[in-house]
Amino acid sequence: MKSTPAPAPAQTLEATAHQAAQLTASAKSEHHHVGTLSVRIALDESGLGEAGPAVSPSTVQQAWSAVLRSSAALRVRFHDAPGRLLQEPRDYDDLPQETTHVSVGDTDDDTDGFAPFGPVLLTARLDLGGQHPELVVRIHQALTDEHSVPLIEHSFRHALTHLDADPAERNVALSAILAAAEKIFNRPIEAAENFFDLGGNSLAALRLIALAQAEGFHLMVDDVFDLPDMRALAASAVPTSDSLD
Repeated sequence: MKSTPAPAPAQTLEATAHQAAQLTASAKSEHHHVGTLSVRIALDESGLGEAGPAVSPSTVQQAWSAVLRSSAALRVRFHDAPGRLLQEPRDYDDLPQETTHVSVGDTDDDTDGFAPFGPVLLTARLDLGGQHPELVVRIHQALTDEHSVPLIEHSFRHALTHLDADPAERNVALSAILAAAEKIFNRPIEAAENFFDLGGNSLAALRLIALAQAEGFHLMVDDVFDLPDMRALAASAVPTSDSLD
């Protein structure tokens, strides 16, 4: 008797055309090598600047956790349902340890690619064995494309260089950014939502910067274009002298 696939969770969306193509290619590939991408992020002065923090397993772990918490796109899981492919958003606490924990070593324990419909689609490893430290991120290409790979690098470096941000300042900044976005899109905005997924464009980005300025925070145009969601934008916002009074 032929078994039927387990039902997909209730909270799912149709996979995009890009996701479906990557998932199908990976499923057909021997050991799933097609579809798995390695990204190496330099953690020396060339990547972090002269003012970058000291790199240690604990600081890298803290920054990696911040990236995963702030980027909903990296927490997706996929399901092969009858006649269609689905994507399931996951909370940070639902991610497997293989994804949330940064391993330390100069080689990956498993050289196979990620099974496209398995729970693990993303891992991070701190490589301290070379001339300079690197974070090696292995990621299924259904989670990313040529445009978002630089965003992962930018987001991680930003998180690593902002580990000591004041929590009160972060909360005020997030409230200010969300308030500005809600004025633009005329609806409630969640911290994990992406500005451009909401329908933002260049003109809306300039308006967001102006509204954030009115709320007491400076934003750069590059931040709006490069950072993945509202929480990351808030972390990059620089307060004016009276914004925390």
